[in-house]
Amino acid sequence: IPQVCTTKECVEISATILGKIDWSANPCVDMYQFACGQYNSKESTEWLILFLEISLRRFNEDVSKILSSNDTRLYGRESSALAKMKKYHRLCTDEERISLNFKSKILQLISDAGSWTLTEESVKPFESSTWSLQKTLVKMNKMDVWPLFKVEVVKRWREVGSSTPEH
Repeated sequence: IPQVCTTKECVEISATILGKIDWSANPCVDMYQFACGQYNSKESTEWLILFLEISLRRFNEDVSKILSSNDTRLYGRESSALAKMKKYHRLCTDEERISLNFKSKILQLISDAGSWTLTEESVKPFESSTWSLQKTLVKMNKMDVWPLFKVEVVKRWREVGSSTPEH
């Protein structure tokens, strides 16, 4: 026996759907007119938005339940794909780990670029005789950091209608 949704939202959507039926049309003659005859009214977009919002909310709730459970079986069988998806989801939503990882990567980036006294306690005083702008720029280039300018090849940017590249 299928379960019937009786929440306020479901009842409202059901009433809206029933309100879109053209009861004057004969479904045996013109099923489309019968089922969709009133969809051209101005309320049709409001209904669609409500329907999509509810559907999206339910979809997100269902996905959240699946991802938060420890079960990695799919249709009664162990699924390595589901296990990997859950692991990936946990890695992507672990905000504390992401924040720590981001912080350590930024600090490493600064250190690799020549350091900064605000981020490291034991930074040696700056020595202009041992520091090289060229070497620092090469290091930063390898890290895809462009402090002065960025060079890139843009395919036919003049033909797109712009007189200058975007960057």
